Amino acid sequence: MNIVGIIAEYNPMHNGHIYHIKKARELTNADYSIVIMSGSFTEQGNIATLDKFTRAKIAVECGADLVLELPTVYATSSAENFAKGAVNILNSLGCVTHLAFGAETEDINNLKKIAEAKISYESEILEKKKQYLKDGITAANAEYLATMDFVAFDLKNILEEPNNLLGVEYLKALIESHSQIKPVLVHRLKTNHRDNKIEENCVLASSTAIREALDNTLEEISSSVPQNTYSALEKNGYKLNKNIWELLKFSILKLGKEGLKNIQDVSEGLENKLYDELLNSSSYDEFIHNVKSKRYTLSRIKRICIYILLGITKEKYTRLCNVNYARVLKVKTDSSNLLSLISSGNTTYIPKVTDEILDTLSNEEKESIYLDILANNISHNMNEDFTNSIVVK
Repeated sequence: MNIVGIIAEYNPMHNGHIYHIKKARELTNADYSIVIMSGSFTEQGNIATLDKFTRAKIAVECGADLVLELPTVYATSSAENFAKGAVNILNSLGCVTHLAFGAETEDINNLKKIAEAKISYESEILEKKKQYLKDGITAANAEYLATMDFVAFDLKNILEEPNNLLGVEYLKALIESHSQIKPVLVHRLKTNHRDNKIEENCVLASSTAIREALDNTLEEISSSVPQNTYSALEKNGYKLNKNIWELLKFSILKLGKEGLKNIQDVSEGLENKLYDELLNSSSYDEFIHNVKSKRYTLSRIKRICIYILLGITKEKYTRLCNVNYARVLKVKTDSSNLLSLISSGNTTYIPKVTDEILDTLSNEEKESIYLDILANNISHNMNEDFTNSIVVK
């Protein structure tokens, strides 16, 4: 039996995601597909446009058999830890045979060579990167230049593309965990992840472009997303990063500079910049662009904002960054036997969150679940998440 794993955010689900699921199943001859999906916030530091249960339901309607939640501590982390957390969950399920990921390149071997170099020369690359950053080079270019010395081909056209970078991290995580899961590359069609405009009647648009369009009008995305996504956005409304501005201001002012020092990923005096620029900014977008620098990318600043909202300190991150569990968000009716496979694997199986199940979890697992619940409540007007159960249709 072949079971393909997919790591995704679906923020929101669009036509390119449907193509990816279909192609992943074709390339692997999969009997089932399991999606590990971010919950309420994403790796780029974005709030999820729709709640995780709605997005999981849409994913199942669009071809997935089972959707599991990627714990918040991984979902809001850097690409490296995002990939590592998701791959570790796939490994722990004990039934996944393939991992299918999208990339701008068509050559998975080049991505494998980069992944192997990053593992073999990790400390050397890190030292070179630090030096480039000291010289004033941007974080993205520092990463490219530091890696270039250890790979025998030109990396520029590869490492400047975000999905290629994430693909390298998936491959690293598979190699480092000695995984038996086989990686499969699905070549992305046409649209670029960085595209932020949707042309009229555009069938394939990036998630970035779709979210940008949502800031203006829902109608603009109608040809780029499936009907169920459009209907959910129209019926339920949707969240954008600007919605967290008031709560973010309160959280930063309450923490103060001393409290900000303890937040995950805040270092080298960044707490001063965060606090001072808050006082000089009148909107979320103005704030993150004021804090952004060559050393600190926009995505990193946005992730730090989420850490601040959720109270993810360095100590909490360290405590929770190795926690894995399989929390079910949605399962397709005729794929319910997947649940029995997972429940017999090497992971903590959580079909729904109840007091009874919480009592069986370790302290770290329980704390991570509570963090997932907090993230859901904060991102969706404090709606209660605790009693949500799995609805099989």
